[in-house]
Amino acid sequence: MIAVIALLSVQELVGQGTPGNAQEYNERGIQFFKDEQYEKAIADFSQSIRMDSTDPIVYLNRGFTYLISGDYDRAINDYTQAIRLNPDYAIAYNNRGVANLRKKDYAKAISDYTQAIKINPNLAEAYQGRAQAYHESGDFNNAIADFSQAIKLSPKDEGSYLLRGIAYYVNENYTKAIADYSQAIKLDKKSLAAYVLRGQVYFKQENYKKAIADFTQAQKLAPKNPEILLARSGTYLMNKEYKKAIADAEAALKMDPDNAEAQKLITICREAMR
Repeated sequence: MIAVIALLSVQELVGQGTPGNAQEYNERGIQFFKDEQYEKAIADFSQSIRMDSTDPIVYLNRGFTYLISGDYDRAINDYTQAIRLNPDYAIAYNNRGVANLRKKDYAKAISDYTQAIKINPNLAEAYQGRAQAYHESGDFNNAIADFSQAIKLSPKDEGSYLLRGIAYYVNENYTKAIADYSQAIKLDKKSLAAYVLRGQVYFKQENYKKAIADFTQAQKLAPKNPEILLARSGTYLMNKEYKKAIADAEAALKMDPDNAEAQKLITICREAMR
């Protein structure tokens, strides 16, 4: 759910065959990226840079390709160069923040997102990214504040509601967590994460019927996921519906025969039924 601002293009793909200038290499690199041919994309962006090393957009594009490929250090280097060429490049700060976040360097990520926000206070992606960095750092209040700002700027972004809901849950504000997960479901009725997360909150509140309903909906969306079956099995157990709990645990075992939790649930249920 990390928000990354994607490739920038100066114009549509230019012509066919071998590119003749830096801009055409950049454009072909974008096309290779769209085709998920990342090595070829990087090669073209690199050639574009060799021909013209003054265009921050190309560094941004190559950095984004490195980021998608999991090469965070090279991505950071390219975003840094883009920033040197254009110190007011909010997108470059945002995307460098993403790379630092994925490296778990939360302090640097927060610094990058903060600079992106200073340059462009309406950049919802930067608030969402900084909120995630705060969350991972254990600063849940600042995380909630930033997720709230991201939602104001982009109210139809399901991800911000999910992530703010998690922060509320960690802060034991279960009512607000449920409200956020419910809003995420309104935005996307097939949001597997929202049903699972809301089910977990209902379970925490000992509202087992609602938890079962959410886990059931999640199971419909992901019928081959044993973890969801186990979550519902455990909820059935707490609700003293032992036969249903056993049925779910046995179904999970068929998917994952070595699952110790499923075996434990079956044993507990059978002992409870004696």
